Amino acid sequence: MKYDLNRGIKLRKLHIKGKTALLLQGYFANLHPENGATIKIFSAMQTHELYLPMLIPLWGIFIGIALVIIGFVDKKALFTYSGWSVLMACGMASLYYNLYGINPTHFAENSQLRETAGFLVSAGWLNVAGAILALATLLFYYKKSKRYLLMAILTILFFAIQFFQYYSLIQKPK
Repeated sequence: MKYDLNRGIKLRKLHIKGKTALLLQGYFANLHPENGATIKIFSAMQTHELYLPMLIPLWGIFIGIALVIIGFVDKKALFTYSGWSVLMACGMASLYYNLYGINPTHFAENSQLRETAGFLVSAGWLNVAGAILALATLLFYYKKSKRYLLMAILTILFFAIQFFQYYSLIQKPK
């Protein structure tokens, strides 16, 4: 066990199946080459360009579905309007990321990141389509249409499928 005297952090080397890993105990660490620390990032979640396009739609869909269900159960129009608005904003964020943010050809050297970026672009376009569905459902709710309940169920199911697509991307084995 080594101690970094500058920060008071314990560094413990673990040997697992012939590979060396460092276990950090503390908040911050100065990793120096003399400690044998090399940092390689294989995970797509560590790439700053793909981090927000994955998490904003995931949490936006979760919060939007929760608000719509709470508004429906409690008969509160404010929660229902807020839920559909969050789902539409989530679709607009995906539209922004598709048009200006994610470029799959940018990740030419890493095929896993290219595959992840390609998945995010296609999921983003589905999220934009979901935002259009959410807008139509919100208009049905505003007009007090008889078909609102059917449209709401179909839109919530569509967004639930989208949620699990984003979640499976995050949980994909690296």
